[in-house]
Amino acid sequence: MDRIHKLEQLAKTADAYVVFREIEAGDDPIGEYETLSGRYYSEHKDVPRMLIFARAGIRFGLQQAVSVDNDKLADKLRSRAKTLAFNTSANAWPGWEDDGVVITKSDLVHGLDLARLNLRLAEELHKDDKARCNAHWLVGAHRLAVGEFDAAHADFLKAKRAAESAKLPDYAGMADGYGTLARMLADPTDKTIPGQLQQIVVSLNGLKEGEGKFFAAQIEKVAKFFAGSKP
Repeated sequence: MDRIHKLEQLAKTADAYVVFREIEAGDDPIGEYETLSGRYYSEHKDVPRMLIFARAGIRFGLQQAVSVDNDKLADKLRSRAKTLAFNTSANAWPGWEDDGVVITKSDLVHGLDLARLNLRLAEELHKDDKARCNAHWLVGAHRLAVGEFDAAHADFLKAKRAAESAKLPDYAGMADGYGTLARMLADPTDKTIPGQLQQIVVSLNGLKEGEGKFFAAQIEKVAKFFAGSKP
């Protein structure tokens, strides 16, 4: 039985703080928090436990970053906490419609909070424009999920600008698509917006490089989830 499986077995009989203590006595606590929280999502479809262990891993990483007397190591720890925040927040978003995964209102509160943390750390760690694009997109995606459509649109616009700064037309088109979806949800009476969204999908599909086709399919799926129909 490998160590992660042992931790899973321990979590079935003990409270989470006993598991935290066991993890943090090991050689790579953040790595084990990452693996364990990831398995709760992908293998067990258990979003609450994913959040329990991911947030503990983030807390551990950020606390360790404060306590070490080495700026490079501190930034590495904070960067790992940022990655865990991003992945967990993305997993707590309902737009993917992953089989067997149920996202509750409580999960969405955690998801938005972690998205905001990821964005703050991206800025504090001076991450590149692609990372900033993804960070703004994630905040916007969670605002979209809770019906804050105008705020979501503003976040997607920031993501688009970061992608344009990074010279990534596929990411810029993706952010533009999500922003247009937010506008469509904010004003369903405007019958011109679905056509604008469809044009963005066509443009993404026409890109010869990057992830345009992937983003086009994603936007169509997400639009169907939130708006009830493909653009």
